Amino acid sequence: MNNHRNQAGFTLLELLIAMVIVSMVMTTAFAAIRIGNRSWEAGYERSDSIEEMRSFAEFLRRQMGQTVAVSWQDEDDPRIAFTGKQSLVRFIAPAPFESDRVGLLSYALIFDNQPDSSTLRLEYVAYDPGAKDFRASPNANEIAFTTTFDSVALDYYGAVEMDSRETWYSEWPASAEMLPKLVRIRFSPKDEGVGWPDLVVPLYSRQTL
Repeated sequence: MNNHRNQAGFTLLELLIAMVIVSMVMTTAFAAIRIGNRSWEAGYERSDSIEEMRSFAEFLRRQMGQTVAVSWQDEDDPRIAFTGKQSLVRFIAPAPFESDRVGLLSYALIFDNQPDSSTLRLEYVAYDPGAKDFRASPNANEIAFTTTFDSVALDYYGAVEMDSRETWYSEWPASAEMLPKLVRIRFSPKDEGVGWPDLVVPLYSRQTL
């Protein structure tokens, strides 16, 4: 008789153990789902950021590659309208096809390296043929992009004078007699994070003063 009762159902202890096991399984399952969702969201955000960076790099390669070797209108000290530093480069190039502008634009590519991130900012304004140097304009248009890199730096390859040898420079002086052949943008990742390959832009115009 007793054996029949024991086989007919579960004891209170068995039910409690079963409930604990089910609770642990459900907790583990929900934790796995949360982790999976976070991983998916992080991957989606990263892929979106990479695509945005790729588009920005392609736009930059196209516009900077079309740099025009025009000279400032200064008879006493003629200079090519191009200057470059580690965090800033200014150049003259045609307006992009997708814009509603025509003619030449004056561009300024600026890298603002901060402790938390680096911001890439491309400013452009209509080129003034009568100008004698690059000047900031309050009416400049801007394309800004915030990266996850620790720092961004520019280098320039070429010969600054007709009789000097070609090499890499950390700055391209305003007194240079010609444009650089290459402009390299180096991206340094944070800590040991995933980096981005150097962006090397060839400048096709080789006109000199």
